[in-house]
Order: sequence, then structure tokens, then C-alpha cells
Amino acid sequence: MDILEAGVDLKRRCTDFVFSHRMTGMLLTRFNMIFAGMVLAFGLSITALARIYDTGITVSSTLYTMPLRVSIQAFLLAYVSWRVFYIMIVQRPHRLTRAILADFRNGLFNRDRLLTALPVVILMPVFFSLFTSAKNLIPVMHPFALDPALAEIDRIFHFGRHPWQWLQPVIGVAIVSSALSFFYKTWFFSKFMVCMWQAFSLKRPRLREQFFLTFVASWIVNGAVLAVLLSSAGPCYFGNVYPGLENPYEPLMSYLRQANETYPIHEFFAMDYLWNAYSERKTAIFSGISAMPSMHVAVAFMQALLGWRINRFAGWFFTLYLFIIMIGSVHLGWHYAIDGYLAIAVTGVLWVLIGKWTGRDEMLVASGT
Repeated sequence: MDILEAGVDLKRRCTDFVFSHRMTGMLLTRFNMIFAGMVLAFGLSITALARIYDTGITVSSTLYTMPLRVSIQAFLLAYVSWRVFYIMIVQRPHRLTRAILADFRNGLFNRDRLLTALPVVILMPVFFSLFTSAKNLIPVMHPFALDPALAEIDRIFHFGRHPWQWLQPVIGVAIVSSALSFFYKTWFFSKFMVCMWQAFSLKRPRLREQFFLTFVASWIVNGAVLAVLLSSAGPCYFGNVYPGLENPYEPLMSYLRQANETYPIHEFFAMDYLWNAYSERKTAIFSGISAMPSMHVAVAFMQALLGWRINRFAGWFFTLYLFIIMIGSVHLGWHYAIDGYLAIAVTGVLWVLIGKWTGRDEMLVASGT
């Protein structure tokens, strides 16, 4: 009996060791180490800048705990609903409950999948919280000054008219503006959902790595570095920041306020919220004002790049979404059109460079080196 118990104990210890070793190997991958390093370096940089400028801006790493929880719940609900529907309608097994449980055990709730997702799920809300802190530092480090120049460049670049003026005869209808406002707000949801999707994905590890490294790099380069160098508030705040200048966006904002009386334009709540946080120099969830470059467009463009690498349907879906976000960013007064153009250009370069770097292992194997 003692020998049998010793054998069982030895087997358990061996199993625990193998699992522990495998878990450590899955967590300490090259991607996870680089991803964690980027988040850590960004956090240290923002903390140092906040202390240097000593303006009372708070650096936080926990602002997005609640959005993360909601995103995970929404993702799980969507996944479970889809798999149950697929098994019931397409597979139609004899033992439905057993088939569903087996699908969950071998699918999303597979141990390898959970371990793969864990670092991203933990670090992504930390990064977004740090980014929000950084965004609130932008007007402190470089007060808004470039909007008049950007507005003029935007006008010249679009044949002597501001882009919103070209769009107004086509989409300047209250119900259309309201629809654009709704879809523009889904960006916050889609941003987290796509991150959750890729966090749990095991199918294309190199594409997953390319997406997340480009994602973080784009937020840092576009949303922090270039946003400081090109510090601007955006069309909707033009009159607030430059009260002594003629405001070329007042007709657009007047139209949106009028449209809001008929159909809801959700932007006004967000605009007031951001302006109040800016005026009080308060770091709050989703706070921070910055127009150039547009992170809405940058993220939508990354989703389109990801979609085209997966399949044609995903590519067209996210490309259409990118188009809606780009049009909405201009028509709803958040951005100059050139904000989106620069975001696409910089993000595209980052995607290509990081893609070449993440794919170098396959190139080395193929070449036999």
C-alpha cells in the first residue's frame, strides 16, 4: 500500500512539474517579455515626465479595470452564444450538453489558450490607464497651439475647402449624423473586443504578435510622441482654445447641435466630459484631449490590416468600419482629416516593420540558417 501511495505521489509530482514547466514556458515567451517591457518602459517614462512637470497630473494603472471586466463578460457572452448556436444548428449532436461542454473545454477554456491570453488580459488595461495619464500630460508639456495651422493645411489639402464642408451636402442629415455618432461610439467597444479576440487566439501566433506589438507601438508613437509634437485640440474645441480667432468649424458644430434636437448626437456628452477633465486637470477614465494623429483611425486601420490577413470577409468588414470611423471623425468635429491620414501612414509603417521583425524566425528557418 505504501509503495502504491508513493507511486501515486510521484506521478502527481511529475505531473505538477511538467505543467509548471510548461506554464512557465508559455508565460515567458519572447512576445510576452517584449510586450511587458514596452508597457513597463512606457509607464516609467510617463511617471518620470509627470514628476518633472509637477502639475498635479496623476499617473494611474487601474483606470480601466471596469471596462476590462465588461469587455471580458461581453466577449464570453458572444463566444458562448455563437458556439452554442453553431453546435445546435450546424453540428446537431445527439448529446447536446456533453458536446457543448466538450467544445468549451477544448476551445476557449482550453488551458493553453487561457495561459496565452493571461499576460495580455492583465497588461492591456494597465497600458490603457498609463496612456490616459500620458494623454492628460500632452497640453501640459506642449500647450495647444497648432490647430489654426492644421486647419489651414487641411483646407489647402482638400482643394480650398474644409473636409467637413465637402461632406455636409452628402451626409448633413440629422438621422445620418446620429447613425455616425452611434457607430463612432462603438469604437470603444470594438477596441477591447478585438483585443480580447486576439488575446485568446492560438491560430496565427505571428499575426497575433504583430498585431499587439503594432497596437502598443502605435499608441505610443501616434498617441503620445506625435501627439505631443503636434499638440492640438481638434475642431470641436477650436472656439474654446482660440477664442480670438475666426472659428471655421462653428457652422458644423451649430448644425450638430441642431441635429441633436431631433436625433441623438452622442458626442456632446463626451465633449463636455473631456473639456471638464481638461479644465480641472483631472485624470479620469477616457479623459485627455488630443487631435493629431487620430487614434480612432489608427486602431480602426490596424483592425482592417488584421482582418485582411485572416480572411476576405473580415477584411471588408473592418475596412468598411475604418471608412465609417474616418468619416465620423471629421463630420462629428473630433478631427481634421489629416489627423487620420497621418495615423494611417505611421501605423502602416509600424505594421510593416514589426511584421518583418516578427516574421524573421520563419525566414531564418526557410533559409536554413
